[in-house]
Amino acid sequence: MPLGCSTALLTIFMDSNKEDYDPITGCINWLNQFSKNYNKLLQMELHLLRQLHPSITIIYADYYNAAMQFYLSPNTYGFTKGALVACCGAGGPYNYKLFELCGDPTARNICSDPSIYASWDGMHFTEAAYKLIATSLLEGNFTFPPLPKICSTSLSPNVNHFDS
Repeated sequence: MPLGCSTALLTIFMDSNKEDYDPITGCINWLNQFSKNYNKLLQMELHLLRQLHPSITIIYADYYNAAMQFYLSPNTYGFTKGALVACCGAGGPYNYKLFELCGDPTARNICSDPSIYASWDGMHFTEAAYKLIATSLLEGNFTFPPLPKICSTSLSPNVNHFDS
């Protein structure tokens, strides 16, 4: 996950130094670099596991880049309110306050259309954002090995199928 794009972490680590932020996404550079480094190390370990256990399939799901699609181009995916502002919150630049979470009596800034936001409450995505991530992963664009190459879309002859 791109931690530097998290509404909650953007609020917690808010800084006036513009160089700390990606000019395209508005995400915190050092937190996203942390995420990238973690994912690189994870993939190296998965490679070792695949070598140790060649008869099993281990799938890496690149959640980071699947989510980065809408941070890089929110309008393309219908997030017209941007990808960093929370739908439900208590105000502030990202509609998120650490001690006034969505559902609290003071957190009354709830959007009328969550589908145009990527962030629901600053810590979770909206249904629309999760759908984009899930679709991207299932189509195999962000999995290794690609899911379509290892999962058959045809019905297995060894499975009983019941007609309704």
